[in-house]
Amino acid sequence: STSIAADQYLAHPVPDVIAERRVIQIAPGFAGQRLALPEGIMPTAICWLRDKSLAFSTLKGQVYLVDDDDSEDPADPHYLFVDGLATPYGIGTNKSGRIEVLTKTALLRFSNGDYPRAEEVEYQASGWGVTNDYHDWAIGLTPGKDGERYLGLPCQQDGRKEAAAKYRGQVLKLVPNFDKEGNQLHYTIETVSTGHRFPLGLALNRAGDLFVTDNQGNYNPFNELNHVRPGAFFGFVNAIEKKQGTKPPPLVPPAIDIPHPWTRSVNGICFLDTPKELLEKIPLAERADYKVFGPLEGHLVGCEYDSRQLIRMTLQRVGDTYQGAAYPLSIPPRNIEDGLLGPLVCAVSPRGELYVGNIRDSGWGAGNNVGDIVKIKIEPEKLPGGIQEVRATSEGFVIDFFRPVDRAKATNPANYALASYRRESTSAYGGPNLDRRIEKLAAVTLSDDARQVSLRLKELRPGFVYEFQLQPLTRGKELFHPAEAHYTLRQIPAE
Repeated sequence: STSIAADQYLAHPVPDVIAERRVIQIAPGFAGQRLALPEGIMPTAICWLRDKSLAFSTLKGQVYLVDDDDSEDPADPHYLFVDGLATPYGIGTNKSGRIEVLTKTALLRFSNGDYPRAEEVEYQASGWGVTNDYHDWAIGLTPGKDGERYLGLPCQQDGRKEAAAKYRGQVLKLVPNFDKEGNQLHYTIETVSTGHRFPLGLALNRAGDLFVTDNQGNYNPFNELNHVRPGAFFGFVNAIEKKQGTKPPPLVPPAIDIPHPWTRSVNGICFLDTPKELLEKIPLAERADYKVFGPLEGHLVGCEYDSRQLIRMTLQRVGDTYQGAAYPLSIPPRNIEDGLLGPLVCAVSPRGELYVGNIRDSGWGAGNNVGDIVKIKIEPEKLPGGIQEVRATSEGFVIDFFRPVDRAKATNPANYALASYRRESTSAYGGPNLDRRIEKLAAVTLSDDARQVSLRLKELRPGFVYEFQLQPLTRGKELFHPAEAHYTLRQIPAE
C-alpha cells in the first residue's frame, strides 16, 4: 500500500456552491428530488457503503461520501474522500468494506484514515491500453457473486501503438486473488467479450447474466443493449485490427436495438430489483411475492444523456436468446430546468430508491461542467395506464398495461400503429432504416381484466425492430404513458 500525501490525492477545494434541494419532474409514479450537493460535481459512478452512506466518483477525479438521510439541513452532509484521480468511471466496495475506484489507468483500493479521508491506496489491477485520448475511460466495476468485477473499455479508433490498444473495445472480468489467510491481493484480467464501441453501462440481472450498453456510430447503427457472454463479438473493429487485417469473429446481435435518434446516447443502466437488504426483512414465505417496484420489478432503467431523459427496457428470454423492448420513462417538462440535467449513471439504493447521476460536460455535447444527483422514489400505485411490457408470441405480440384500459379503444385496430424495419452494421457512422414495412393487424384480442391485449400479425420477421405507437387507450382523459415501444425480435417464440 502507499500512503496518501495531502497534496497528492486530496486537494484543498474552494468553498462549495451548494445546489438547492428541489423537486425534479420525472413522470407519474416517479417522485424525484435533487440532492443539495456542490454544483460542480459531475457523477460518473454510484455505490453504497456498509453504513448505507452514498459514495460517488466524479469526472473531475474526486470521490465524495454523502450522508443522505432526508434531513432538513440546507445541504446534504458530504465529504471529499479523495481527489486527483484519473477520470474514475467506477466505484464499489470489496468484501471487507474498503472503497475501490476504477480510474482511467488502474483499479485502486483505499483505506479510511481520519474519516472520511482516504489514508492509503493500493493498486489492484492495471495493464489495459491507455493514452491521453479523452474517451480512454475504464467503466463499470460491476460486482459478480464471487468477488469478481466487470468493466468495459471504449474502442480504439486512432493510430496508437499496439500496447496502448490492449483490451480496448472489450468487456473484462477482474478475478480476485487471495493469500493463504484469505486476504485479497489483487485481480487478474480476463477478456469476456469484444467488439464494443463505447460500453458505458454494465449491469447484472438476478440470474447473473451481464448486460452492457453501447452507443450508435461506426458499426453500430443503433444504440444497443448487449447480453455479454464469453467469446461474444459485438461488431466494432478497432483501427489496429483493421490495419493488421484481423478477420473479425461472427457478429453477435444486440439483445435490444435501441433506436437512434429516438435516443442518442444511452449510458448507465441498472435493474429495478428489490434490494437484498429489504428482502431480508420480509418473512421467508413471503419473499417470492415481495416486489418493491411492483409491475416494474426486474425492468432496466437507462440513462439517455443527450436528450436528458430516462428510458426503460424489458427483456424476454426465448431459448438461449435475450430480446426485448425499450420505452420512454421520463416525460420532458415544459421548463427544462425542472427536469433531469443529463443522466449518465444510475443505481438502486439499499432502501429501494433509484439514484441518477447527471452531468453537462464541455467535452461531450457541450456544457458548463456541472452535475447533480437526483433521488427518485418509485410509487407503483401512481403509475399511469400506459404500456407496461411488450412480449413476442408465435403469432405476434402481447402488450401488458399498468392499469385496465378502455375496451372499445383497445379492441379497435386503428388505435395501433405498428411498423418493422432493420439496419445493417457497416463501417459507416450509423445507418438508414431498411425494408421498413407498415404492419397490418390480423386480430386484436383484449383479456377479461382489460390489462393485456394480444396482437396477431400475418407474418413475423426475425432480425427486425418493431415500432409500436398507440393512441391513448385509457378510460376518459387519463394520461396514457408510455404510448410507444420498440421491440427487437431475434427469435419467434414457440408459443
